[in-house]
Amino acid sequence: MQYTAHDTFGGGYDYDRPNYYAILGCDRCSTKSQIIAEYRQRIRQLHPDKSLKQVPEIFHELQKAKNILIDDETRRMYDAWFDCSINIPWRMWLENSHNFFGVHWTSRVHSLPALKYRKGETKMEDSFVGGILCQPSSHHSLLLNKFRHYEI
Repeated sequence: MQYTAHDTFGGGYDYDRPNYYAILGCDRCSTKSQIIAEYRQRIRQLHPDKSLKQVPEIFHELQKAKNILIDDETRRMYDAWFDCSINIPWRMWLENSHNFFGVHWTSRVHSLPALKYRKGETKMEDSFVGGILCQPSSHHSLLLNKFRHYEI
């Protein structure tokens, strides 16, 4: 299916953004082995042969989430799509991902910081998982925020 700019920007559609990390019960810093372990745990509980009517849809979503998150390139594109402020469907993002690499000026805030400290400040510590620096997506410097909102 071909999408037009009108469909994306002027069509007024509101596309649902499934959070595949939440579906699998993991987060963005999870490794492939952690994602697969969470997938296997949920799949055992929801296998279509053992469960109720609605389970095949849930089973399909779990498989889709696992397939997207264990492939490094697809996971990188999914993270970019999930954080992007442009409201387009996942399929269109995949078809046009080479055109969206420069979309960086805003990002969605998906969750509140987990730890609160004095005077409402949030302590953001860097964490390394498998040699990769993982920071929550809401962690931005003041200068970077001003740049992204065209204040400087």
